[in-house]
Amino acid sequence: LFLAFFLLTCSSQQTQKDYSAAAKPEITIQVASLNLSNYSKRVEKSELRRLSAILKKEQVEILAVQGITRYPGVDTRVDFVEELAKQADMNSAFGEMINNSGRQTGNAVFSSYPIRSKFNQTFDKVRSAKFEAALQAVIDGGTREVHVFSTQLPKTTLEDQMECVAVV
Repeated sequence: LFLAFFLLTCSSQQTQKDYSAAAKPEITIQVASLNLSNYSKRVEKSELRRLSAILKKEQVEILAVQGITRYPGVDTRVDFVEELAKQADMNSAFGEMINNSGRQTGNAVFSSYPIRSKFNQTFDKVRSAKFEAALQAVIDGGTREVHVFSTQLPKTTLEDQMECVAVV
């Protein structure tokens, strides 16, 4: 009787595990990048309002921007970094590549999460007239740190580009 009960209650099918829960990451972050190095006109507040609206609509949480030109302290110019951070309600970090009499060119990182630290890494061994650099921002992503690099590689030789990637 015991053997009959055992055979009737034991299933011959193996139980299948649900792997969909295990494959789901702890947190997902929407990241975007924008290169302004070839943008030749003056940035207006209305353009930054539109960009801010797009970031909110697409739920972008981290934005890396390359080739920003800014004039901090000049009242007739909109400061891209300060204005976008204010409009999009994001934290910002700026890494300067060139400062020519107050005209700054560089890279930035914007984040809806706190930015713990930033570091601007120059590419010293690269033969380029644009003084490229990489801005590294360490962002508090909740469960772990997120390291974001905002840079534009020089348009010189492949060896120079490989040197920049090796530095980063």
